[in-house]
Amino acid sequence: MAGGPKALASAVEVNEDSEELGQRDIARRRPTRKDVVVGFLLQAELPMWWLPWPYARARGANTAAVTCNHGTPLEAAADISIIAEVGPEVVSGSTRMKAGTAQKMVLNMITTAP
Repeated sequence: MAGGPKALASAVEVNEDSEELGQRDIARRRPTRKDVVVGFLLQAELPMWWLPWPYARARGANTAAVTCNHGTPLEAAADISIIAEVGPEVVSGSTRMKAGTAQKMVLNMITTAP
């Protein structure tokens, strides 16, 4: 979670836009050429998930994007893209319900694959 455990108790929206914090977080995980750094994007305006990619790539890691729309900056920046097209929301005014569910399903598939 952007902002770490502190973000669970209080709002820290600025962390989603911090290149410094993104690079620090990815540096802690020490990516190598054996790794794939995956970014999930519900809103194109949130750069947190692709800002650390140059750091990861410099260490040989590949990058993958999971989005629900074609043409996002995250998709363009990734080595591999998974686009879960879900269409418009059923509940008016709910901008992320289907997208969040679809991305959670993709995350489950990625993290549980043998």
